[in-house]
Amino acid sequence: MKRIASVALILVTLCFCSCDKDNAEDNDRPAQARPEVLREHERMPAKPKSAYSDASSDFLKAWLEEKGEEVIVEPTGVGISGQEIRLMSMLDDYTKPRNAGEDFTIETQFFIKLENGREISNHFNGNGRTFDDAVDDALNNFASTVLKPFYKGFMNPLYRDQEVIELNVNGVERKMYPGELLIRGEQDSIDLGSFSLAQGIKQMLADYELPASETHWILVYYSAEDGNVLLRSVTVDNLINRELSEKVDDLEWPPVQGRMICKQFFVIE
Repeated sequence: MKRIASVALILVTLCFCSCDKDNAEDNDRPAQARPEVLREHERMPAKPKSAYSDASSDFLKAWLEEKGEEVIVEPTGVGISGQEIRLMSMLDDYTKPRNAGEDFTIETQFFIKLENGREISNHFNGNGRTFDDAVDDALNNFASTVLKPFYKGFMNPLYRDQEVIELNVNGVERKMYPGELLIRGEQDSIDLGSFSLAQGIKQMLADYELPASETHWILVYYSAEDGNVLLRSVTVDNLINRELSEKVDDLEWPPVQGRMICKQFFVIE
């Protein structure tokens, strides 16, 4: 019996030693030799939503400070001293890459609370090699597409780094501030040639009744695949406008191979 017990003890000891050796070898394995997917935790924050909230707040604060503004940061958002307008953003969802070479994808939402109580909301996706890269992509897309024209129309009328288009809206002379046209598609780059969505919107608004007493915002969303329209919508002050949405189809969109998504934001003053 003693011999059997001794043999069993030796086998158990050898087994544990073997396992410890395997684990040690795995831990000592150079990082670059491990599959990329095993290192996701090195790029993923423990609390993604909190990390995104902090990053977006810092981004908005820095963007406004670069314009020479005195910035305040409150739980309700980021704003300029002396104004009640507040900007904030939140992370809705994210997708981690499952295999090496894939990107992180995040889904975000931006909220802008105006002084009269109205609110502008926008969704933006971000893609990147790391989680931080995806966050930067979403924030920069928001800044060029929405924040620049919004800043000009609602926060600082003296801001010069913004395109201004003179237009006539149902007999009233007004100014339009277009954001950058955001394009995503299956191809690495999409060339729309001389097509201008801003000029198309200018024509669409020529006989449209838009109250002249307020500053308005318009968001155009258009998606197509191989030239066939999948979805198009025009929202005016956050409300879908069927009349303008139908007119989007009449614009001379250039044929694009594969799937294409376009999005552009306008402020009408």
